[in-house]
Parts: sequence; C-alpha cells; structure tokens
Amino acid sequence: MADVRPFVPAPWYALPRSNHAAAESLVPVGSGPKATKRGPRTEFEAPAPARSCTDSDATVARNGHNPVGTLGIGGDAPQHVCGAASTPRVRPLYISLFLSFAALFSSACQNSPVDPIPESVAESVRDLSVSTADRESVTLSWTEVADDHGGPASYEIRYAKSPLGQGWQNATVAVRGSCVSPMKGSKVGATVTCIVEGLETGVAYDFQVAAFRTTNGGQVKTTRTLSNITSATTYAATPGNVVDLSVGVVTATSATVSWTQVKDGMGGASSYELRHTLSQSANNGWGEATVVTSGTCAAPVAGTQVGAKLSCAIDGLGAGRTYDVRLVAFRTGQDGNRTYSATLSNLISVTTAAATPTVPGRVSDLVVRGAAESSVQLSWTPVSDGAGGMAKYQVRYATTPLGYGWGDATAVTTGSCAPTASANAMAGLGSCTVDGLQSGKSYDFQVVAFRTGSDGSLTYGAALSNVATGITTAVVAPPPANGSNEPSAYGRLVETSYQAAGEGGFSSSINADFSIFNDPTAPYSPGTVAQARFPKGLGDGVSPIWSAADIVQHGVKRLYVSFWMKVSNNWQGHETGVNKVAILWTHEKPVVVANMNGVGSGRLMSEMRIQDVPDGARNLKANLADAELVRGKWYRWEIVLVSNNHDGADGEVHWWIDGKKVGEYRDVRFGTSAQSKIWDYVTWRPIWGGRGDLVKEDMYMWMDHYYASGTK
Repeated sequence: MADVRPFVPAPWYALPRSNHAAAESLVPVGSGPKATKRGPRTEFEAPAPARSCTDSDATVARNGHNPVGTLGIGGDAPQHVCGAASTPRVRPLYISLFLSFAALFSSACQNSPVDPIPESVAESVRDLSVSTADRESVTLSWTEVADDHGGPASYEIRYAKSPLGQGWQNATVAVRGSCVSPMKGSKVGATVTCIVEGLETGVAYDFQVAAFRTTNGGQVKTTRTLSNITSATTYAATPGNVVDLSVGVVTATSATVSWTQVKDGMGGASSYELRHTLSQSANNGWGEATVVTSGTCAAPVAGTQVGAKLSCAIDGLGAGRTYDVRLVAFRTGQDGNRTYSATLSNLISVTTAAATPTVPGRVSDLVVRGAAESSVQLSWTPVSDGAGGMAKYQVRYATTPLGYGWGDATAVTTGSCAPTASANAMAGLGSCTVDGLQSGKSYDFQVVAFRTGSDGSLTYGAALSNVATGITTAVVAPPPANGSNEPSAYGRLVETSYQAAGEGGFSSSINADFSIFNDPTAPYSPGTVAQARFPKGLGDGVSPIWSAADIVQHGVKRLYVSFWMKVSNNWQGHETGVNKVAILWTHEKPVVVANMNGVGSGRLMSEMRIQDVPDGARNLKANLADAELVRGKWYRWEIVLVSNNHDGADGEVHWWIDGKKVGEYRDVRFGTSAQSKIWDYVTWRPIWGGRGDLVKEDMYMWMDHYYASGTK
C-alpha cells in the first residue's frame, strides 16, 4: 500500500500572487491526453497504466515518495506507485471543501484593487549621498543592495523641495537625467552614480531612493524599501539678460517701454532698474545715466512672470527731446544686496513729442558751489525752455551788493557760463564757471533762462533768478621749491617707494596681479615701481590688487596725498567712465575717489568723486584747468582734503596734476556732526568700472612713491 502523508492545508497568503487562482495553478495529475487538473470539487480519475518496479523505485516508495512524479495537493498522497495500476479513489471531503474555499478566495482576489502582499522585501540603501550639485542638476551616489532573491535591486529616485515633509508618495519621480526610474542595479556592493536633471536653480532639495525587485518585464515584485534622505542646493545663476527692450506709446513728457521678462537666477522673475540719458550726451554711460524715479518704470520695477511681456511708463521727460534708454535685470538677496545680470539690455532711443511753446521757467535755487582765486562755480536746477527742451541761460555778476540791478551787472561772455552753454540736464544740476574775477572779493550772481527760436530770436523767462553770493580765494604763496604743493604745516604720516611690497606702513595684496616692476622711466624711484595687472576677462567693479595704510591713529582732519601713476597704452576705459585710482577713507567709508573718467580708447580726464556722504554722490570735475591723462605717460597727483565742520558744507577738495592745480571745491559735506571727521586710510585701490563691461586684453597700472601727510 502506498505511503499516505497527512494533508496540511497551505496558508492563504502562500497562494500565487498573480491572481490567487488556486485551481489554475495546480500541478496536472495522471498522464496522457486525458490528464486533468485537480479542482476544488471531488472528482474521479481514470487509473494510470502500471509499470514494473525497480529497486530504486522500491526505496523511494519506502521513503514516502512517488517515483512516477505525479504529486497531490499540499500533503496529499501519491496517486499510484510502480508495479500496479492505481485504483480510483474519492478525495476526502475536507480537501474538496478547502479547494472550494480557495477558488472562492481566488475569484475575490481577481476583483480586489488591493496589491498582493509580497513574501519579502529588498534591502534598504543606507548611504545615499550627493556627489555634486550644479545649477539645474544634482549627482547622487549610493552602494547597491540586494533584492529579496539575492541579486542586485532596482531603484526609484524621488525628490522634493526641502524639507521632504509630505513624504515619499508626494515626492516627484526623477524622469530626466540618468536617474530615470526604474533604474536597474548591476552588482551588489558596487557604487552607483546617477544625475537628476530638470531642477530649479538656487533651490534646496531632499532626495530619497527606493530599492525593489522587478521581473524581466519591469513589474515590481517586492515592496519598496526607502533609503536615508540626503539634501543639496542647486547653484544660483545670475539673472538673465534682456535683449528685446522696445518703445511703445510716446507723449511730450513720457514714454512706454516693454520687454520680455527674464529669470532672476533663483527660479523666479527678475526685478529691473531703468535709466535714461539724452542722446549724444557726453554723459551717456550707464554710471552717468539718470535712474528712472517717476512713472510706473520708477526703480525698482518688480517682475511678474518669466517669459511674459512687461510694460511700464517713464514720466518726467522733456518735450521734443531724444533719450537713450536701457535697463538691467537683478534680484535682491535676503541681506538686501543685489545680484545683477551679466550685461545691460539693448539700447533704445525715445523721442518725445514737441510741446506747445511757453515762456522759459525761472531758476529759483542758484548757488555758489565753489570758488578759486579768479573764478566761481555756479549751479542750479535746470528749467524748461518752454518748448519741450532745456533752457539756456544768461549769467551776470557784480561786486556785492548787486545794488544797481540786472541792467548794470556784467554779462558773462566767455568760459562755461557763456550764454550759448546749456545746462547738463542729466547731471540733475545746471552748472558753469565764471572766470576772470579778482581774488579775495565778494561777488553777487544772477541768472535768467531763455531759448533761441529757429529765426535766431531770443525768448527770455518771465523772471530773474535769486541772487547767489560767492567770495574768490585770496592769492596764496607759490609752492615750495621742490615743486610740491604740500602745505607747510603738515607732518609726514606714511610713505612707500614700492621697493618691496609692504614697506613704509603700507600693506599690499600678494597675488599674481600685484608685482614690483622694473621701469627705468619712473619719475621718483626708477627701477622699482608697483604694477597692477588687469587680466583679460576681468569683470567690472573689481580691483585686482590693493595697497593701503592705516592713518586713523594720527587723528588728522587735514590730509595731503601725493603719488605718481601711469596706465598702459592699451588702457580700456570702462563703459561707465569709472576707472578708480586711489581711495581715501573717513568715518569708515571710502568717501573720496581719485578717478580717471573715460570710456574705451577715449580721453581720460582727472576728477574727484565724492561718495557715501550725506548729500549724495558727486563727481567733481576739474574746474580750473584741463586735466587729461595720456596713456603711457607718468603723472603726479597731489590731493588736499579738509574735513567739514559740524554739519556744514564747508569741506574742501583741491588737486593738482604735475604741479598744476586743476580742481578746487570748498562746499563739500563729507559727514554729519555725528560722524568722525578724522581721515582713516589712504589706499591705492584701482577699481575698474561700475557694471556692464569686460577687460578685452591684459592692461596695466603702475604706481611710484605714495606719500601722505596731515595735521589736526
């Protein structure tokens, strides 16, 4: 008799996961074309033909196994053994009942939306990390793990903006780059690296990986096991460049402009600053242009949507005038600092409509801005000429008081205050210099606005300006015999001939752009001068080197500075006209800048720039003599600075080029009464430019013998 094993029902979760159909997955019984499958009901089966037993068959049979190989369900006994045909039998009732239950459960599983519960899971990735982060992508790496069969697992990569607060189900599946899911593994224990692309710039992300097993067809066969979470922040880019700035509706005093919005480099829309200047103006660089402050184009203009058109209106323009307009895109950081686009927008021209002529306006704020031995500098706010343009002016003067009135005053006919000169509208103030005056005298000045008609006729304003009074300076003694303009009472503070970096109280940058250079043409110390290299591709607003001395401990309020400098023949003036040489500090601010104003290969002119002061930045032009600086030639600069008293605008700036006095101003307010009046630092800090330009080829600036003195 066959060895009959007891029946042990299999648990329900051991049924096949594909459809739980027990009847369809059972092993066939019998042989031949009429073989049947065991079903959930009791059924009879035809006996199988007998065959002869062998010794091995007998051994197998004694051990409770069927040598023919036909198996029953679960622990069911063999259906026949060798040596005799099997006889029909009826299945026990409990087997049929079990199979009926299995069939019903299988049918229910086929209609159930719930995924089958897997038997086992893959290992978890425990060392997910970020290798590198770029502007729009992140490189991940981890050690490959095994799936539930011992082979390399497959992976799905997901990410979300930090923190991964909503969990795996709400994270984004990586679909760009080499981390596209499902990502098949190659070897357990190997390091796998892939790239997630399509990310936003300047954004913090969390990343997580799920490991699982798949069939050859890609079907997931195990529950996903999640890795550790790793984080990275993509790099922030510079804002985009606007290239399609255009003009729309134009009136006599306003113009509408529009452009396509660009990215701010952090995934949002940029903000914008617009500026304008009169076309063909001498001050048509970005740094000299007027920031738009009226109309909907008043800076800053907030962006709304990248790629969408943005329009705004520039108000406050003069009628019948042509303006150049451009803008720059930027974003503002949490610290309030701005990051600008790499270049300015395209330049457009706007011509306003002509206005109905009226009489020119009246100047009401004429002031004396500075005085020298034989000249006085005047300034005022420009007024309209009544025909949409800026007025011209006639200036008259007399010794104080202007007792006999305008008719008896002397009309200015030469110099920059001659009546053909018109105000510089873009500088915000009209200004000119009255020459030919006597030293040490008080003068009264008055202005009237006018315009010239096409027939040459003059139309004057309805009223004269206010009267402004100025006193020319007294004649001073000639400079010492050695040619220096250093005041006699000043004492030496610091001095370096640049025999070596860091001598004479100066500290200097140590880098590839700073060096001690042999120049036998140097005027003070031939053979040893300091050299600053401005390498090709250098961005604007940058100083490649620095050399500075701290003088605050001396407590001087009157400062004298002298140095010799030269620039190379190929010096490229920045497009803003900003080519800084030396910077002098007071109340911990870089207040006074010795600058070479010039663009490209054009003329370089000596000027002094005042910044970080209560009344706003000013460019002090040479008002006494021409101050051109020719490339490839040594020049000696001498500067005298006198701090203002309390809150008064009585500070002084004087400067000389090669011993010739070229500029003098006595109306400067360096600081308020709450700020220090002591000069802090003297520096050689050659900063190149404002914004919007690049150095086209290596160029150089040389410095020889920097000296400073002063007194309290």
